[in-house]
Amino acid sequence: MRILLPLILTSLLLMGCADSLLVPDPKAAPQQWLLKGLPSPPAELTSKQASLGIFLAVERPTAPAPLRGREIWYRSQQHQLSPFAMQIWAESLDQQIQQRISNFLGQQPWLETSLPDQPGYRSAYRLRITLQEWYLNTAKQQLDIAIQINLLDSAGTSLLQHQWIAQPPVAELTTAAMLETSQVWLEAWAIEVSDLLSKQLRTP
Repeated sequence: MRILLPLILTSLLLMGCADSLLVPDPKAAPQQWLLKGLPSPPAELTSKQASLGIFLAVERPTAPAPLRGREIWYRSQQHQLSPFAMQIWAESLDQQIQQRISNFLGQQPWLETSLPDQPGYRSAYRLRITLQEWYLNTAKQQLDIAIQINLLDSAGTSLLQHQWIAQPPVAELTTAAMLETSQVWLEAWAIEVSDLLSKQLRTP
């Protein structure tokens, strides 16, 4: 009995070690980030503008591979991109921009409807977006943004093109600061897009 007891204890100890090797250690899930929805137009503005009866489809932005995934990228050198560790988008940036600008335009009183492009949705106009850059530049502590819009009619004719190249500063080199700067710039950009489209479509 004195011999069996140590053997039993050793066997139980070895079994416990084997179980710990089979069960992986829990890993912390990456933190997920998402741009907020854009604000609605003021009530006094919606009461003054009449709808033009226009239906608009917003295409998913064409973008380089890094901006079509969920990684959040920073640029440490001119041509070197790296993803933030344990920090990701809840949805890819190109999809977020498509959804945010579509929702924002859909709330404008001069536009009848604005929806993300989808099968079965027929519209007289299409908004094509080219997302070229949206990276945190750590060397200059700024956000590097390059984005273009192209308004097309039902025949595919380009009615309006406009490009933005912006470098707004960020308060600090963190994902949270990048997101805050992105949100502020996106809201101002959406207003500019709405104004450009409204002027173009109101022109006889």
